Amino acid sequence: DILLGDLIWDTYLRTNHTPTILRKDDKLKKIFYRANKIYDELDYYFDCINQNNEPMNSISETKKILKIALGIIESSKTKKVVEI
Repeated sequence: DILLGDLIWDTYLRTNHTPTILRKDDKLKKIFYRANKIYDELDYYFDCINQNNEPMNSISETKKILKIALGIIESSKTKKVVEI
């Protein structure tokens, strides 16, 4: 399992080329917000699938969100920027 905090940490360090996180940096807030949004969307989508409900977003929007999430995971593993 990859923890969301690890992905946020890795993304911040990789994109800002800094040795550590600056907690009051607006870039960190943006990364955190985006990661949270992706997590919430995927969590809701999988809940809908498990309960056979129709999700709020269309399949094409969900595919985009999943592609972003998978890109974050790949980028974290390879420590390189991944084109989405």
